[in-house]
Amino acid sequence: MHRYYVQSAQQITNSTLLLTLEKDPEESRIFSFQPGQYAAISYSRNHRPSVARCFSIVSSPTDQHILQFSMRTRGKYTSALAKLKQGDEVRVRGPFGGFIFDSDRDKNAVFIAGGIGITPFMSMMQFATQLRIASNITLLYGVANQDDIPFYDELTAMQKANPRLKVVYVVGGGEIDKLKKDTTATGFVNEDVLNLHADAYHDATYFICGPPPFMNGVLKVLQAKQVPKQRLITEAFAQGSHRQTGKVLSWPQNMYVMGGVGMALGTLAIMVADIAKTIPQANFVKSNGAIDLATDANQRESDLDAQINQLGTYSASSSSSKALVKAQKAAKKSKSSSPSSSSTSTPSYYYVQTPSSSSSSAGSSSGSSSSSSSSGGSASTPAPAPTPVCTTSQSGVTTCN
Repeated sequence: MHRYYVQSAQQITNSTLLLTLEKDPEESRIFSFQPGQYAAISYSRNHRPSVARCFSIVSSPTDQHILQFSMRTRGKYTSALAKLKQGDEVRVRGPFGGFIFDSDRDKNAVFIAGGIGITPFMSMMQFATQLRIASNITLLYGVANQDDIPFYDELTAMQKANPRLKVVYVVGGGEIDKLKKDTTATGFVNEDVLNLHADAYHDATYFICGPPPFMNGVLKVLQAKQVPKQRLITEAFAQGSHRQTGKVLSWPQNMYVMGGVGMALGTLAIMVADIAKTIPQANFVKSNGAIDLATDANQRESDLDAQINQLGTYSASSSSSKALVKAQKAAKKSKSSSPSSSSTSTPSYYYVQTPSSSSSSAGSSSGSSSSSSSSGGSASTPAPAPTPVCTTSQSGVTTCN
């Protein structure tokens, strides 16, 4: 964005405005452009910048302190530009466009302009004249009538200063008495006009700028003459909002659009992050040169199986405890009901051991019983204690009754 101030807003014809801008003296940057390019300009309206519109640059790139634009004053925007006063601020963005005169490439050039389409050619011709570029240039300028020719005086002066420049006015209607001293033609830029005034350069580059119908007609003629496509350079030129090329929105609208896009992208990023948290993270493990996928779901399943096995062990231990209590109660009942209960009687025992040691424990138990029986000294022989019946569960717990 470059800041300029209005030097003048001059009505050079009844329908054409020339806006001259002067560079801000505090602006250190140079607005560098090539002849034929355009820029977007906006002015202040109620302390806010207006919508920006694009216009071709009229002035030459050789003058870095002045920028000139020209337009037809037919709409609200161009009428507002005509009301700008000296010193009013204007913002300029650009340059834009590839409609460019190249002095190294375009040794022979034919400029074909329709109406206000003359504006980019003014920059090209001033540039070539000021730098004395050795390019042959022929301008075919289609105008409505002899009283509405923007830049007539400037074109006359350039023809005098540049012997390689030739201007042909093609007047659509009315008298041409004021142009008798100039090269003129009547009607439209058609095949006859091209054959008469622009057929000398078989290797010429053809630049065409003007309203779409004008451009389409000229292009058909040149294509029929088998002019190579790379030598046809066009610039669609229309000032209506529905045909404005390169229209730029004002900065408040740009800010609103960018803000909305930023909020949408931020919301999307948060949603993606939340979704990623709910999806199990995948672990990639290399195995035999291949990539195996092991998820957290499989790990949780293994943990759950281990907990279930642990619960089985706890259940077995709980069953053993219940069996122990049951055995103790049965032993007490047997002791109280036995007729030969004495201090030498042998109670029932409960053994808890691993399956591998059950036989030795049982043998030890039999030995104890035999020893107890043989050591008795009373006249009556006590009844032998019942032999325990032992069972071993799958968890390794032995229960004897």
